[in-house]
Amino acid sequence: LLILKNAQVQLLELSETNILRSVEVIGNRIYTGSFEEFGYWEEGDTGQLSYTSLVGLLNGENMNNDEIWSITEYQSRIYFHSFGSIYVYDGHRVSRLAKEGSFMFLHKVGGQVYTQQIMGGLHRLENNELRLIPESEFLADEEVKSMIALDNGDLLIGTTRGLYTYNG
Repeated sequence: LLILKNAQVQLLELSETNILRSVEVIGNRIYTGSFEEFGYWEEGDTGQLSYTSLVGLLNGENMNNDEIWSITEYQSRIYFHSFGSIYVYDGHRVSRLAKEGSFMFLHKVGGQVYTQQIMGGLHRLENNELRLIPESEFLADEEVKSMIALDNGDLLIGTTRGLYTYNG
């Protein structure tokens, strides 16, 4: 990860073998995710960024080859997404979000967080749980690639086969 600060470039590395797959700036922290690793970078008293791994807060749970592909903040929690798991950091603890099946990328749109179950429908994050959006099961044969909020409050959903609007 290259950081430009005060016209100087700083190279941040976890290790020679870990490739950063996701980066998200939230507040004054830089959250990153890679293979079986996620955490944040924060500026110390010397002005240098140092890394804090959050994996140790899993209380011995195995990450099972998880690779963190997206990171988002929602309702004062940080969500780290891999295809096998979604990890939740509340500022003190890390837990796995209870879910059935595997899910594609997290999309934060219009103040909400959405994800698509692989070979399934669209889900919205509500009260730290994934809830199926009724009537979205038709998306099972498609892959949701992007979502944006429209001016009228609807969502534009881009898939591998076309565009859809969702109005609630």
